[in-house]
Amino acid sequence: MILSSRKVALSLEKQYADSDQYYRFDIDCARNITAVNSETLAEIWNITSEYVSKNERAINQFVCRLTGSTSVCGQGTSKPDGAAGEEP
Repeated sequence: MILSSRKVALSLEKQYADSDQYYRFDIDCARNITAVNSETLAEIWNITSEYVSKNERAINQFVCRLTGSTSVCGQGTSKPDGAAGEEP
């Protein structure tokens, strides 16, 4: 599945190379999580949180291009009040 999704990603990147219509948020995680339980949910949460922290600028730029908004461009993301440290 990993190879097929990367093949599709390369195809889409080629198709949309000259536009801002496509951006792939790609997490380098070779582990295949098939069963969902409290341990895997915690792992998914940690992987996602780390990814968002490392890619905050790219995510904001994508949102700005997608929405046409300039109000959040270059600004960091933050959780709503009371959400700090909460897991799903």
